[in-house]
Amino acid sequence: MNKRLILLSNDDGVESEGILKLREAVSHLGDVYIVAPDKERSGASHSITLGQPIRVKQLDDKVFSVSGTPADCVLLGIFELLPGKPDLVLSGINRGYNLGEDVFYSGTVAAAREGAIYDIPALAISLGTSTSEYYWETAKYFTKVIIDEIFKSRLDFELININIPNKPRDEIRGIRIVRLGRRSYQDPVDKREDNIYYIGGEPLWRKEPGTDLKAVSDGFVSITPLNIDLTDYDELKRLQWDLTF
Repeated sequence: MNKRLILLSNDDGVESEGILKLREAVSHLGDVYIVAPDKERSGASHSITLGQPIRVKQLDDKVFSVSGTPADCVLLGIFELLPGKPDLVLSGINRGYNLGEDVFYSGTVAAAREGAIYDIPALAISLGTSTSEYYWETAKYFTKVIIDEIFKSRLDFELININIPNKPRDEIRGIRIVRLGRRSYQDPVDKREDNIYYIGGEPLWRKEPGTDLKAVSDGFVSITPLNIDLTDYDELKRLQWDLTF
């Protein structure tokens, strides 16, 4: 297998356990660089830092800490910090799922998407939410299996979103290729006192067959291919108005 140049990022921070497990999972594939936020940036979505300085600190050989967002990190990795254009961008392994509409809010998915914008195949990997223990070895194992299969099959893709149930490996039932589900939040705005609000809420899962939410709830790893182009082409055809002024 040819050695590749691989860029890792996340939204949990450069010292998170997830990104270290991700590096272990793909270290056999080539030269692996970590360019990640200096602190947790969960929910940063696809924001970038404009008009403000971004500070980069090299922590170790091929490990960089960045004061910006996950998308900033990938931009810096591609254009400044790596010795060439990476062959693959990987984001994660995130603490907690990124399912359904979460792909719009997630800094983990945004970091991968930033790579895909520059025509670099990219994957976002997340491990199910936990109130006690995270099964990082489970996430590492399935990440390696999936990425090795991708390279073996020579798949051509833009962006893939992966969610792994937070369970021991022998309790995972398999892998499912599925579409995004729908997951909104109950009472997303919480007023605590005058002028003080919190954003959050309890997630409301719609466990429809063939979706990522259904797959992980049934104990399967979910894989969802995503496109950068958000155009609704069916609606585009219906809206072919001739509006000349």
